Amino acid sequence: PRSSCSASHPLLYTLPLSQLRRTSQLPMALRCILASLFVAATAATSLGDAVSLVQKPVGAEPHPDQKADKESRKLKEVRKHKDEEDREKRLHENQLTEEESRHEEDEVQKQHAVEEKSGKQAALKAAYHEKEARQVKADNDKKDHDYSERNSKRAAKAAQRLLDEAEHHKNEEAKKAQMLREKFQQETTPEALEALRQAQSQQ
Repeated sequence: PRSSCSASHPLLYTLPLSQLRRTSQLPMALRCILASLFVAATAATSLGDAVSLVQKPVGAEPHPDQKADKESRKLKEVRKHKDEEDREKRLHENQLTEEESRHEEDEVQKQHAVEEKSGKQAALKAAYHEKEARQVKADNDKKDHDYSERNSKRAAKAAQRLLDEAEHHKNEEAKKAQMLREKFQQETTPEALEALRQAQSQQ
């Protein structure tokens, strides 16, 4: 049957069977004391050996199991710390890679924008030069046409003037010839011939 002491300490039932057999042969008071000590020791162990009910002697070697557990915890802490550092390093490297990729994409887009702008400027400049060349050619063609037209008009006027002068000279020559004929006819009439003989005889 369960005693009042064992009922107040249920962790007593977690002891190994060999220990329970040994403790069942002890007096009730001693078993209560052992159960209380075991509960306190278990609680202290679960808190990371922060409190110990029994003072260890100075310079005493730790239990091999405790030493192994401590080393294992230390290794776990080191491994955990290293894993965290590796994770942080990977995250940092990923961030750097992403930033570099974004920077490269931005540079490519900027280069494309510059090339596109340069292409548009070159096209506009070429179109302007072509328009300017067409305008210059049109102006030159108009000047050539006007010059040719003026030359044609001047040549036509000069030719007409020559024709008019030739016609005028011909008319003048015809008038002179007519006047000479009329004068000759007047001088060769019988009256004129008779007057000429009288004048010569008086001399």
